[in-house]
Amino acid sequence: GNPRSGTVPGVGLVHAPFSLLPTRFPASFWKQACELTRIFNELVDRVSLDGKFLQGSLSRTKKVEDFTAWLLEIHAKMMAVNKKEDLNQYSEVLGLDSERIPRNWAASQFAEALGKAWVEYNNESAVVTMVVQAEERNMYDQYWLINHLKESYPFVMYYLFPFAANL
Repeated sequence: GNPRSGTVPGVGLVHAPFSLLPTRFPASFWKQACELTRIFNELVDRVSLDGKFLQGSLSRTKKVEDFTAWLLEIHAKMMAVNKKEDLNQYSEVLGLDSERIPRNWAASQFAEALGKAWVEYNNESAVVTMVVQAEERNMYDQYWLINHLKESYPFVMYYLFPFAANL
């Protein structure tokens, strides 16, 4: 497995905690989830490094599940494309036209969903709460989410709380 998985930002699985309504969550469960996340990251990393294993493991599933078949078809195409080696990466990067790259609307759509949920909840004293853990790796995602929420729903109150280990 990749020794950096789960320890270096951008390598491994990063959870995105979310709850529409406030929910108590014992610290012992949090610690257990953190330990399981490390193990799950390693599993995902090892499976991702073995395309033949992944394709073989899901070969029966793709026969009965269209979505899985579609994903495996994309995976097979990407595995074939990734066999190409190009040492002259500068020439490819310099020709990049940013206008042709599809826009990622995830942050604004997520903020829109939170804003609409707040409206549907129909309680003016309701707030959007974000629990931010120490050494948060998704802080920029949360920053953009809050900014989009402020722009589209300026009347929605929101709070950021650092994760408290004694919940």
